[in-house]
Amino acid sequence: MRRLIAAAACGLLSTAALASEPGLYLGAGAGLWTLDEDGFDDSALAVRGQVGYRFNDFLAVEGAAVYGSELEDAGADLDVAGLELSVKPTLPLSPDFDLYGRAGWGWYDASASFGGFELDDTEDEFLWGFGAEWTPGNSPFGLFVEYTQPDFDVDTSFVTLGVNLRLGR
Repeated sequence: MRRLIAAAACGLLSTAALASEPGLYLGAGAGLWTLDEDGFDDSALAVRGQVGYRFNDFLAVEGAAVYGSELEDAGADLDVAGLELSVKPTLPLSPDFDLYGRAGWGWYDASASFGGFELDDTEDEFLWGFGAEWTPGNSPFGLFVEYTQPDFDVDTSFVTLGVNLRLGR
């Protein structure tokens, strides 16, 4: 029994030594944003820049700027840009691999044009998402894939593949 307790303690101590260090990180990514509403169904390029602070292995806060390039369907053009602020609860599965959720608030500006008419609308909405990040070894770089959905009245979402740089690591 003593050996089992000693082995468990060594395992916990070695995992804690390899765990993510608190600190600031910067990130960027690209992917798709999709809109599916009342016959308008299209996807286009989306880009994301982010800055965050990881408090410990289990919690971070993150701010992001997002841009969804122009969607075109049935003669209508639509693009979106926004700022997001969210909390990221994290579940570390290993020293190199994390799963995380996202919950926060976003401020978005959407521009649309159709047949010479233009519309510009600004909304702020709750957002949620989830993702995974892989940070090999003691590298300052981590690769992430993420799904984010603002809680608009229309069905829209962002899927992003990107990289984070942990400063001070």
